[in-house]
Amino acid sequence: MPSVLIDATLINQKNTGLANVMQSLVRGFNDIAQPTFACNVLVPANYTMPASTNINFIPVRKWQKYLTFSLPNVNIWHSTYQSFRYLRKTNQTRQIVTIHDLNFLYEKNKFKAQRHLNILQQRINRADAVVTISQFVADDIKKNIVLNNKPLEVIYNCVENLQQQPAIKPSFYTNDAPFFFTLGAVRKKKNFHSLLEVMARITDHQLFIAGNLDSPEYLVQLQQQIAALKLTNVHITGPISSAEKIWLYQHAEAFLFPSMFEGFGLPVLEAMQFGTPVFISNMTSLPEVAGGYAFIWDNFNPDYMAESLLKNLSTLQSTVAQRDAMKAYATSFSLEKNIQQHLSLYHRLAGESITEA
Repeated sequence: MPSVLIDATLINQKNTGLANVMQSLVRGFNDIAQPTFACNVLVPANYTMPASTNINFIPVRKWQKYLTFSLPNVNIWHSTYQSFRYLRKTNQTRQIVTIHDLNFLYEKNKFKAQRHLNILQQRINRADAVVTISQFVADDIKKNIVLNNKPLEVIYNCVENLQQQPAIKPSFYTNDAPFFFTLGAVRKKKNFHSLLEVMARITDHQLFIAGNLDSPEYLVQLQQQIAALKLTNVHITGPISSAEKIWLYQHAEAFLFPSMFEGFGLPVLEAMQFGTPVFISNMTSLPEVAGGYAFIWDNFNPDYMAESLLKNLSTLQSTVAQRDAMKAYATSFSLEKNIQQHLSLYHRLAGESITEA
């Protein structure tokens, strides 16, 4: 039986997209009834390993990125994120690298962006196949990276079905006022500041901004803008639990996601599972992932954003057939489909590895 190693060394980073991807892969491979690979998962040394019959968990320490002979020798090494730290590649090893985004091209200055691009090019030069999480990212790679005929495959992230999971009303929701919800790491690229002027125009609704407080500078910017606009209907909650997130998805008038840079956009699909109207920016992967089921803001003019929100909200809320179709679309990003696509790629590359070994 060929062997595969999945790099899940960032699995402990709570409330992040990378950790979600790694947790899903671990869960998916653990649930396979008849494994066709000997599955190894590289995890941080302090990871609490779940009971498993299908997976060999391998705790790793920082020094092992320098002494690669201490790492397993496998047929397929899946680096699940582009800035991977660990790799042991022998003659029989085929490496897959998953690229989540090229956001540095848009966020960094020209010099820094080129430096990041050069590093990524070097990593892809050594890899045997590339996976991206959206067609937008795949197209970005084709425009900016030399692939030299390496396989490039789009495998969408899976989206956990949250519909039957427990929901808990957050303690910070203290009245019955209608509200909008947005979720993501509180960083400038999420563009939450564009919503503040909108809320100054829609004063009968609350806005809850939830997520890890990753950027102290941006948090201060938001707080100062809230004070300057004298807003009492905008609340930055910080991280929330899964159950609180689900309750907010269920009860929000709309989910607002004006992000400027996304490789995928998981919260958009999570909100859609509950038939909640979704409003997104027209940037990067978001229109692709939304699949035609979200209202797309073409610019960030606050008058336009507020007007389009109020104008389209009632339509999105009242069309039952459209909401049912949206729910079905959102739940189609299943873990089973994601795992089968990965397995198919693993088998193709493992065949090459075994033939040449």
